[in-house]
Amino acid sequence: MNEKAISNREKILKTATQLFAERGFSAVSQREIAAAVGIKAASIYNHFPSKDAILEEIIKRLSIDLEESLRLAYEPEELISLRAYIEGITTTSDAYFAADAQLNLGIILMREQFFNAAVREMLYKMMILRPREAMSGYFSRLMKAGKMRNGDPLFAAKEYHSFYVYEFYENALSFDILPESAEPSESGRVHLDRFIESWEIE
Repeated sequence: MNEKAISNREKILKTATQLFAERGFSAVSQREIAAAVGIKAASIYNHFPSKDAILEEIIKRLSIDLEESLRLAYEPEELISLRAYIEGITTTSDAYFAADAQLNLGIILMREQFFNAAVREMLYKMMILRPREAMSGYFSRLMKAGKMRNGDPLFAAKEYHSFYVYEFYENALSFDILPESAEPSESGRVHLDRFIESWEIE
């Protein structure tokens, strides 16, 4: 694929992301995307066979970016305290979703999860399963090292993570898709402190 083709492909993805966020996936046609990019309507099919393929590529890239951006915080090699770990993943996650670049993607995900199985699967994997799996594994390490109260690490992961899933959807459904800053909300800070008080062994 030559540089011009790569450039057009990237423009298509960027433009489609903006249009999907502004008007909704179903309200945008490939012809409109092509016109906004500045290419012939037929040319868009050289890059993506369908509008669904465009959305699938957007989701795929977001999944990879999210995984790479959060992995170090959720799965540190060094064993650190429960408080340091929890504060680290909270700050990293909030900073990621507060970035301007994530605004349109967040809007698309919130809208399309009810209509698109690929979006729903991505959200479930990246917002629920992967964080819960990573936290459960790390909590197990802390428990074995005597730095966290013994218990079911998966239950502890669900206890901590469930509040933030709820808060994410509350913000999204009230049209405040992303946090205004990378700092935890007041209620999030209270939840964080109470969780640590319940589980940490100093």
